[in-house]
Amino acid sequence: MDPNMRNERRRRIYERRRRGEEDQPMMWPNSGAKRQRKLKDFLQEITVKQRSQGKGAAAQNSESESEFEIMQIPDDLLLKVFSILPAESLVKLQFVCKKWYGLVNGSMFIRFHAQQSETVLISRDLIVARAHTSCLLLPPVEPKPHFHYLDLNRGNDNFVESCVIDLVDIRASCDGLVLGIKAKNKGLILMNPLTRKHAKLPLGTVGFRESYGFAFCVQARTYKVAHLFREAPGYTVCEILNVSTRKWTCMDGPSSELLHDVTQRPVSVHGSLYWMPREHGSDYFVTMNLEDEKFSTMKLPIFCVTNDRLVDVGGALGFVTHATLNLMQVWILNGRENWVKRYSIYMNFDVRRVVPICSSRNGKEIVFEYPGHYLYVYDMETGDTKEVYSRDDEEYCEGAETLFIPHRNTLASWKDAIN
Repeated sequence: MDPNMRNERRRRIYERRRRGEEDQPMMWPNSGAKRQRKLKDFLQEITVKQRSQGKGAAAQNSESESEFEIMQIPDDLLLKVFSILPAESLVKLQFVCKKWYGLVNGSMFIRFHAQQSETVLISRDLIVARAHTSCLLLPPVEPKPHFHYLDLNRGNDNFVESCVIDLVDIRASCDGLVLGIKAKNKGLILMNPLTRKHAKLPLGTVGFRESYGFAFCVQARTYKVAHLFREAPGYTVCEILNVSTRKWTCMDGPSSELLHDVTQRPVSVHGSLYWMPREHGSDYFVTMNLEDEKFSTMKLPIFCVTNDRLVDVGGALGFVTHATLNLMQVWILNGRENWVKRYSIYMNFDVRRVVPICSSRNGKEIVFEYPGHYLYVYDMETGDTKEVYSRDDEEYCEGAETLFIPHRNTLASWKDAIN
């Protein structure tokens, strides 16, 4: 589908939802003010209990005194409370006072909170919301792009305004950061959509049939971006961008016999990127360790079939395969080439057209798309299945795997990881 047509359809969806929720806040409905009220009530309850245990019954204090008591709560208790709140709420709570700002933005807390963040789906294309016209003669307002999320827990979609006006689409996601491209191929942007912190990166070669992936390299103490593209028939090129130095290096990519489709999104796990040939009967996949910047091939546990996928399962590389007509299996890579069959998913219908999309943070739930644009979450321990999203066939003609990228909302910044 033409990108402009796709973005126009998404814009219409955004406008319809905006008109239906005109009096509601743009960011994360029912998660901001409500959660802050609950947090305040919770902290006040703790304060009352501490007073009753240490000093016995006391007279009611004024509102200002209650707020003062809240500020006296130990840091470790505050951090426990903050750790269970979503990142979008913490972005607002950090401005309550200097103390809370310091706690929320501490490097150890950011890393710990990121481990608790649930998986969402973020749209590859940004939705552009046009400014409403008025009868008054006002200067024109620049259209604003918005990130579009699918919340797999609540089963709804949310929109967050982008601080980069000319950002047009997202190419990859890792650790709560997204890699986007600016309009007219002017450059790349590495940013956190919630905190709005971003870094401008140079654009590499504008290739034909390309894909992007990035990951954090522990030894190099920086993020690296891999850009894979087809330069000529049968010849694949790979460029590596070091985010700290802002410099690209070029190398040969895997041959077309190993990886025919270079447009697929690689899976990023622990500093490595993974591509699967997606050809019926293949028994291998292509991997690249961004630390040493070398390609290699690894064996799959069994021969793959159509719609089999590599998936990040709870921080480990997983392989979801369609074993039989009614059975899917989830294999986990343990070590270099030691595959362990972790889960078996039995369904009372033909699963061959079901496409695995991603897993939950803890790896116990798998998200898959069923034909007809239905998204389901399957609990691999209980066997329960629930529908979390469905879409109008007239609005979409592509699958969720093409339209969305697995993502986690965190407070992470590329500078925090490097420093």
